[in-house]
Amino acid sequence: SSAASDVYKRQEYLTEDEIKRIMAHEFDNPTLALVRDLFIFACFTALSFVDMKELTTDEIVEVNGEKWILSKRHKTNVPFQVKLLDIPLQIIERYKYLSEDRLVFGKINYWTMCKQLKKVMAECGIEKQISYHCARHHHLSYTLKISSL
Repeated sequence: SSAASDVYKRQEYLTEDEIKRIMAHEFDNPTLALVRDLFIFACFTALSFVDMKELTTDEIVEVNGEKWILSKRHKTNVPFQVKLLDIPLQIIERYKYLSEDRLVFGKINYWTMCKQLKKVMAECGIEKQISYHCARHHHLSYTLKISSL
């Protein structure tokens, strides 16, 4: 078996309860709160880390009174659109002060975020190996349930 398939097999996902636990957790450390919020943003929007990092204020548009992300995937240049639900909108609002050069979340570093994400999971009592990539895979099942809440 190849190293890539081994990594793929080890990929773990969060349950809905674990996501709720992460969302509800109060962090004393503001960096961990940011890392958690970006992870939750990724869960709700299915944006990859790089698409989130490169998201600009120009790509958030209002359509019939609702906010949408209209952008292109960094990796494939394929256009995509995501309706912004309340929680992602609150996260954008919360970190407006970080925004620079039209980047919604300012300058965020992938490796720093990954290291801190391990701490977020540990503080929430979650022992799974979770990455930002996992967040994208929560998207469909989770938003379907969230929209019915």
